[in-house]
Amino acid sequence: EKPEHQYNQPFHNQCDHVFAESEYHFERYAEHRAMGTVGVHLTGYPRFEAFAQQLDAEPAPWPLAVPDDMPRVIWAPHHSVERTWLNYSTFVDHAPRMLAEAQRGRISLLLRPHPALAEKLQASGQMSAADYAGYLAAFAATGTSGIDTQESYIGQFGASDALITDGLGFFSEYLLTGKPLVRTYKAGAEPMNHFGNWCAQAARVVADGPALQAVLDEIGEHRYEDAQLDMRLERRAALLAMCQGASARIADALEAA
Repeated sequence: EKPEHQYNQPFHNQCDHVFAESEYHFERYAEHRAMGTVGVHLTGYPRFEAFAQQLDAEPAPWPLAVPDDMPRVIWAPHHSVERTWLNYSTFVDHAPRMLAEAQRGRISLLLRPHPALAEKLQASGQMSAADYAGYLAAFAATGTSGIDTQESYIGQFGASDALITDGLGFFSEYLLTGKPLVRTYKAGAEPMNHFGNWCAQAARVVADGPALQAVLDEIGEHRYEDAQLDMRLERRAALLAMCQGASARIADALEAA
């Protein structure tokens, strides 16, 4: 919840056109931007529009060769390991447990760390470059689990069965799949804004290692309790409604300018 960063930096006020992805964001510009809604257009989010089209297309293959009945789960830890900025990342808390699960071989775990995670771990002194590289190597050496270094990730989303993450953008983006979303929550994390909370409410929240292990056991034993299904599908429908036709509305606004 940092509205001055999100809606009222000099950049926001110097733009001739700003395209808001939802009514919530449009209202925040009105509330916080010095220029108000001058030049702000409520269009929907073309990135989600493109993602939805990709997910509806021919499914991409899972990037790891595993048995058909093995659960396929993406683990996407955030980079914010420092307590002084956001403090969402649970990588340090759960790295040993997730490696042990990968080595167990009952779940195909695709580790997709935020690109800035390595740098942040080193800068904070929580893990050296050599130790981090060794961790990734051990994860990849399991054979049934691995590291995702591809630039795009929507194909992997479509091929997966579930996502485990601590934030932030994936809370909304993975909802487009309608599949189980697990949030590893970190005490002391910065509060999200209303829209972020709305998305994360559709996730199953785990606040410690034993709770995460319970989720892994359920997935690995094919007995996952999907209590969030109805809420997740409701939010998915709302996100799809926001994005449909977004690119055309942006083009129309530019042509009319």
